[in-house]
Amino acid sequence: MKKVLFVVSTTGRSGPIRQLLNLCRFLPKFGYAPHVLTLSTDPQDSLADDFRDAEIKLHTLGLSRVAGVFLAKSRTKEVVQKIAPHVIHSHGIRSDFICHAVSGTTPHILTLHNYAWNDYPHRYGRIQGGLMAWQHLRLVRKAQRPIACSKAVADLLTAIQPDILSVQNGVDTDEFRPADRNERARLRQSLGLDPNRHLIISVGKLAQGKRPNIILHAFLHSNLSQYADLIFLGDGAMRTQLENDAAGNPAVKYAGRVKNVNEYLQCSDLFVSASCAEGLPNTVMESLSAGLGVVLSDIEPHKEFGVEAAGAGLIAKLDDPEDFTTKIVEMLTHDRTTVSRAARTLAKNEFSAVRMANRYADIYNRLLIENLA
Repeated sequence: MKKVLFVVSTTGRSGPIRQLLNLCRFLPKFGYAPHVLTLSTDPQDSLADDFRDAEIKLHTLGLSRVAGVFLAKSRTKEVVQKIAPHVIHSHGIRSDFICHAVSGTTPHILTLHNYAWNDYPHRYGRIQGGLMAWQHLRLVRKAQRPIACSKAVADLLTAIQPDILSVQNGVDTDEFRPADRNERARLRQSLGLDPNRHLIISVGKLAQGKRPNIILHAFLHSNLSQYADLIFLGDGAMRTQLENDAAGNPAVKYAGRVKNVNEYLQCSDLFVSASCAEGLPNTVMESLSAGLGVVLSDIEPHKEFGVEAAGAGLIAKLDDPEDFTTKIVEMLTHDRTTVSRAARTLAKNEFSAVRMANRYADIYNRLLIENLA
């Protein structure tokens, strides 16, 4: 079996690391044994145990950010020489730069989980984020094989790297699956949720880029709270503002950051995202795989799911709470069984982790053949 070495900063719980876990789980089906190298010590909330449970080999340099500036390249090179991977695959700006420098004759792939100019200034500030975006995209121009996590991200990057490919993110459809009526009732009871009301769910950081205030406004300025509850999974800087805006409305609930997202999805009736920028969001794929209908903002990565054509959801205008209200109400009137079946079929046929792993394995194989030529 050929070896692929993945290099990341840490296995801290995040969307890109969840994707890496999905990829590592299914690559052996296609002839590749995954190794994962982390540059720094993992935070307390990480997916390291999930990697170990999946029998994926973990290696770490354990370097601080400061030490990494001086030692990361040489230490990573030592690991590469020891493991002797057939392919190196990096995720994230730090890992991309280091692997580009040390890969040598080993094929190097990097996956871009966002469009840097949409993401970095918002996360790191205009000056630092802008400099990071410029540096990262400059590297993308020179990279051997950059891959975008969605067609939408690839389209934004074609002016910088015309040869960029896209491999859509994927969901583990065995892990995220629909629950039957009895299981949904049991989950509602165990999670302290009313079994007799519709449950609308939003998952993600409570930050401006995710626009949770739009979802809350759409919910409160309608009659939805008369027969439905809205629950936010996740935490962030906007939580206090959201709680103040809800003014103690018992129909609005905050679960914070949880590890059992799947259980909440399984007992919900509708997933909503009003985000203004994404790569190809895990939460949407996981919701579809769990059989949930969705209402999504009309950004390109959301449109890429094709939920309206599949009968699995509706698209609402970005930053338009009235349109979100209309679409949410409409989705709740649809037959739940029909929508659930359509959502599940869409996830399994178009956005499965097996499909993603197969596509990456094909790219690895092509690169190895090119290297022999």
